[in-house]
Amino acid sequence: NDPTETERLDFQYALVSHVFEDRLHFAPLENPTNVLDIGTGTGTWAMDMGDAYPTTTIEATDLSPIQPTAVPDNVHFIIDDAEQDD
Repeated sequence: NDPTETERLDFQYALVSHVFEDRLHFAPLENPTNVLDIGTGTGTWAMDMGDAYPTTTIEATDLSPIQPTAVPDNVHFIIDDAEQDD
């Protein structure tokens, strides 16, 4: 989780966003109440979803706390290992 990896993750997100023409998802969502992002990385997608769906609770997990602290009120980052049986 060094600066080089953070930069790579942000570049990867920018590339995928461009390829997908800035679509955040392909699921037919209509007023979702909860969204879960497992392995959020830098948290950019979760924050974009929080901006796009301000009444939706976005919970995003990752192993390391590399996400920013200034995020939309409906976005919550949780440090967790998705591979653990808890």
